[in-house]
Parts: sequence; C-alpha cells; structure tokens
Amino acid sequence: NNVICYNSFHAQNNSAFYWTYGINATVKNNIFYQGASDSSYAFTILGDLSAYSLYSDYNDLYAPNAFVGLYDDTVLNTLTDFQTATGTDSNSISADPRFADIITPNLHIDTLQLSPTDCAGIPISGITTDFDGDLRSSTTPDIGADEFTCAVIPSAITDLTISLIGDTTGMHHVMLEWSSSTGAAQYHIYKSTQPDAGFNLIGSAPGTTFTDSSAVDNAIKNFYYITADNSPPTP
Repeated sequence: NNVICYNSFHAQNNSAFYWTYGINATVKNNIFYQGASDSSYAFTILGDLSAYSLYSDYNDLYAPNAFVGLYDDTVLNTLTDFQTATGTDSNSISADPRFADIITPNLHIDTLQLSPTDCAGIPISGITTDFDGDLRSSTTPDIGADEFTCAVIPSAITDLTISLIGDTTGMHHVMLEWSSSTGAAQYHIYKSTQPDAGFNLIGSAPGTTFTDSSAVDNAIKNFYYITADNSPPTP
C-alpha cells in the first residue's frame, strides 16, 4: 500500500527507481531520470506483475543513454517496450524533463525552457503542494517534485519590413519594423552581407523597431533577421 508520487529522481548508475514484490503500490507523477550511459535503467521491476499489483502511470521514464526499464530480467529499451511488457504507464512519457542543473544537482525545472512534464500529471488525493510548498494544480499538476510555470516561448518574427529613413544631416539609415511576438521581453537584431551565413548581432531593442545607423547609401546589400527573447534585458 505504498504511495510514491510527485518525486524527482536523478541517477548515474543502477536504477533511478527500483520496485520489488510490492502489493497495491501506487507510483505516479514521478520523474525517473537515468543519466548513466551503460547498462542502467530508469525503472526496474523485480518480480512478475501477474502476482503483484503495481499502479504506475503519469511518470517520466527518461534514460537518454541507457535503458528505460528492466522487468523480470528483461531489458526494455523504450517506453513502448516498457508499457507492453508491464501493462503499466500508459499515460507516462519518456523525455528530458529539463532539470535546472543535473550536476549540482538542482532538480527544479528550468522554467525558461519548455518541459514535457508541464501539466502532464494527474491529481493525487491529499497532495496539494509541491516540494517547495507551492500549490499543486488541482486538475493538471506537473510531473515531479516541482510544480512550476514555464515561461512563454516567443513566437517567431515573420513580418520584418525594411525601409530607408533620413536624418537631419541628409544621411539615410535603415529602419527595421516588425510585429510584436507573444512572450517576448526583448528582440535581437542580426545583420550579414550574405543571405544565409555570417550574421552578427548589431543591437537589441525592447520594442518592435530598430534603426541601423551604420548603413550608408550605395553600400553593399545587407540582410537582417530578428529573434525574440523571453528573458528581460541584462546589463
């Protein structure tokens, strides 16, 4: 009758999680990350599940350089192999959870990236907060020990317009304009004399316009692109 839910495991050998001969065990909303690159496993099950009851689901079984599972001495390479062999984890995933730092380690989620564990869990009765005391979603909680909110990944800039403008000295400069990107805190402007290589950052802007004052009349043709950044400007 063990309930093992909302945990984040990171291993460098053997098994991130090892289950043996349990009855009525519930294993849900956990991250089992196996970071080793040898014969190691994200989830090891010892014993034939036909004789025991394991309610395992909504987990992240991730082993990028090892094996997703080991069941009754059978090596399972992928999540599909694990699901087929065990009959469990039909709603589980196998993807990089985007831990903040696996070296230190810091098993919080890096919220400046998109994490596949975001809103991928299932509510567990009686568990309303995460490892830090943050409130869990009552409908779509995150998998793992950390309940988090991912930053919005900005949409791409697709409507850049380029025009010439004059200044008080009679010189012409290049004006770049584009539509705002959802989730963007700033924009970066790149320039090259080639259409598909050699781009260098020439400036950043908090809004959707930028003037390239280094452009001059009768100069060689230039190419530009703009990226949207979800981080605020740094000094």
